[in-house]
Amino acid sequence: MLGAETDAGWPSKMTPLIRQATLSDRQELWDFIRSVYGDEAKYKLPDRWNWEFRDNPFLDKDNDGLPIWIAKLEGRIIGQMCAIPVKLQVGVEVLDAAWGVDLIVMPDVRGLGVGFKLNKAIAEHYGIFMALSMSRGTRRIQERLDCLTLDPVPTFARLVKLDADSLHRYVMKRRQGRPKLNRIAKILCEYLFVHRWLPPVVNSLIYVGSLRNRKAMKGAQSEIQEIDEFADDIEELWRVPNEQFDVAVSRNRLVLNWRFAGDGRLRYRKFVAHRDGKLRGYTVLRRSDPVELKVGFIVDIFSLANDEQTLQDLVVHAIRFLGREDAVIQCATTLPDCQRVLSKCGFRIVKRTEPTCFCADPKRKKHLQELNGRWFLTKADQDWDQLRPA
Repeated sequence: MLGAETDAGWPSKMTPLIRQATLSDRQELWDFIRSVYGDEAKYKLPDRWNWEFRDNPFLDKDNDGLPIWIAKLEGRIIGQMCAIPVKLQVGVEVLDAAWGVDLIVMPDVRGLGVGFKLNKAIAEHYGIFMALSMSRGTRRIQERLDCLTLDPVPTFARLVKLDADSLHRYVMKRRQGRPKLNRIAKILCEYLFVHRWLPPVVNSLIYVGSLRNRKAMKGAQSEIQEIDEFADDIEELWRVPNEQFDVAVSRNRLVLNWRFAGDGRLRYRKFVAHRDGKLRGYTVLRRSDPVELKVGFIVDIFSLANDEQTLQDLVVHAIRFLGREDAVIQCATTLPDCQRVLSKCGFRIVKRTEPTCFCADPKRKKHLQELNGRWFLTKADQDWDQLRPA
C-alpha cells in the first residue's frame, strides 16, 4: 500500500497533521480502511482491529490513545501507521517495544514523505520499533531510519497432498496483475488441464519422498493434548534458560492467550506436550480459512532447550492434524533445533524474511546489533500470520 517516498517538502498550504489517534477517531479510521481495502476490509473490521489495537494487554488502559499514528490533510485521513506494543526480553532485561504494522498512504499523496514521517513519529515514540513482514516501500523507509537489519527468518514448507482445486486456485492467484503469466495459466488450465492430471503425479512423488522420513515420523514419546487456553505452567517453560536465543518477544500466559484467542476469524488450535508429567513444549496451529489457499500453519512452536524429541513429536502431530485438510504446511522459526527437526520431517526452506529494528538509544542499539542471530522469531510475531484471501 506504499509508494516510493522522497524528501520532497510539502507546499505550505498542504502540511499534513501527524498525531496519535484516539478512540474518538475509530469510525473515521474504519472508513479509511474500507476505502483502501474495499470488500476485503471485512477481514480486518471489526474483530481483528479491536483485538490488535484496542484489546492489547500492553496498552495504557487509563489513556484513550491508540497505537496508531495518522496523517490528516484538509480534514481527511491520508495515511496511517500502526503498532502492536509488546515486551521485549533482552537477556534478563524486559523492555517496552512495538511491532510496526499496517502502513498505508493514499495514492494521491505518495512521494511526499507521508510514510516516512508517520514511521519516524511512531518509531521515536516507542523507542524500539520492529518490523518483520513488510513491503519494499516500507523496507526503504526502515533503511532511511537507520534500522538494524536482522538475520533472515526462514519459512519452511511441506507439501502434504495436492488436489486439483488447490492447484487451480494457486495458479489463478499467482496470475493476478501479470498478463504474461495470465496467458500461460490459461493454456495450462483451460487447454492442457494440468491442474487435473498433475496432482496424482505429485502425490506419488510425495509418497516416495515420505518413505525417507519414516523414522522421524515414528516413535513419539510425548503426550500431546489440546487446550482451550494456556495455564500457569507455561511461565515455567519460558523461565528455563535456552541457549539458542537471547532476544524474544514475551510469551507469558497473558500474551499467549491474548495472541491466540482475540481475533474471531482466525481459529487457532493450541497444543501442549508433556513427558514424565512435565510440560516440555507447545505449538499453535491454524488450518486454512475457506477463502484462503489450502495452506496450514505451525504458527508458534517451542520446547525446552536441547529437546528435539519434543519438537519432533509436535511437528509430526502438526503434519497429521493440518494434513487432513490442507495441501501445504508452513512454519517459520529461527530456532536451530526446530529447523533441524523440520528438515528431518520433509520441510524445505521456501523463503527468507529479513526483520528490521529501530532503536533510539545508541548503546542499546549496539547491544541489539551484537545479538543479531540470537533472536527467537516465528509466525506468531508481528501480525505475520493473518488471513489472506485467495
